[in-house]
Parts: sequence; structure tokens; C-alpha cells
Amino acid sequence: MALGTKTLTGGGGSEVLLAADRNRDKVLIQLQSNHPTYFGFGETAVTLQGVALLEPSATLEVTGHKARNAINVIAAGNAILGYETGNDVKHRTGQFAGPWPAA
Repeated sequence: MALGTKTLTGGGGSEVLLAADRNRDKVLIQLQSNHPTYFGFGETAVTLQGVALLEPSATLEVTGHKARNAINVIAAGNAILGYETGNDVKHRTGQFAGPWPAA
């Protein structure tokens, strides 16, 4: 099981969130800031294409072969992403109470 947090370089190119791992079967990713983030699974992440997390505390659960690929991300701002690769971890969002703290 691995867990961590990564802050992206806003306005930069596609970045690696997690390197490929042939033993990883599941990953949960949470957007922890107010910076929409786009994902590429085994390919470069591209803004406004594919899967995205758009609001703080939104989560993405990836399983199977897509979870084993390198997971790449891109955001216009300095997005903060948390991740957990343990099995049986699920997160559900609560109601937005805002305002969110500055990142």
C-alpha cells in the first residue's frame, strides 16, 4: 500500500502522478485544491480531454490494467492531488460548505 500527495506545476505540461506498477490493482485519487485536473492513463494528459476532477474533494477510483499504467496529470493551476493505492479504500464527497482554504 502506498499513499502520498503531489502538487502540480500549474500551467506546465503533463506530469507523472504515479509511475507504472505492474502489481498495482487499484488507486484512489482525490483533488485537494480548487484546480481542475485532467488525467492520462498510460499516455500524456491533455487539458480538456478525457477524465477530469473538477472540484475540491472529488475522487477518481481506477482499477485493473488502467491502474497499472503510469498515471499522468495536467492542471492550469497548482493542483494538489492525494492518492492511496490500498485495496478497499473508497471516499465519498460531502456537501460543499466553502469557502475552501487557500492552497
